[in-house]
Formats: sequence, structure tokens, C-alpha cells
Amino acid sequence: MTRNLTATVALFRYMYHVPLIPPVWAAYLGTGIEILFPILLALGLAGRFAAGFLFIYNIITVLSYPQMGVAGMMDQVPWGIFLLFTTVYGPGLFSLDYGLSRIWKRMPPAVQKAV
Repeated sequence: MTRNLTATVALFRYMYHVPLIPPVWAAYLGTGIEILFPILLALGLAGRFAAGFLFIYNIITVLSYPQMGVAGMMDQVPWGIFLLFTTVYGPGLFSLDYGLSRIWKRMPPAVQKAV
């Protein structure tokens, strides 16, 4: 384990109190989520799913770290609004989802059924 990941595990063990899962799992899952899902969101690949997942993750973050105080919680509100907006309305015209859906619609129905 690298030094940075050891520090992350220590944070999850002593500061962040994630319910239902052990601190080591929470550290690995949290790190993976914070790396993978923003990349998906930036590319617009599985955009609604990524935004919805990060919206829920944002809520869990606020609940798991009550020491952040009111100012810290207020920093999370704009992120929650942006993520909820993207979840409801989708990632937009410049996303891979949009481009792939246009390609999918141009395919013949026989090819769509085969895939």
C-alpha cells in the first residue's frame, strides 16, 4: 500500500464514519469512485448514471463527516445541484452518450436486435 493510500485508510478509520462497510473497503471504494465517476461524467459516458451515483455519494459524504460543519455542507450544495441537474436532464449534446445514441438510431433494426 502506498503512503497516500495508507493515509486515506487512516482517514476512513478515524475521521469519516461510513455506515455499513469497514473503513478499508470504504477507503478503496471512495478512492475508486472519486477517480472513475468524474472521468465518466467529463466524457459524458453513462452521464446520467455517473451523475446520479455522484449525487448519492455527495449525500453520503455529508452524512459520514459531520465535523465539516455548516460551511463545509454549504460547499456541497452546489455540487449536489449540478449533479442532480445532470441526472435529470442528461449530459448534453457534447457527450459520448449523445453521439452513441445517434449512431445507434441510424443502425438498422436487425443490427440493433443482434446487439
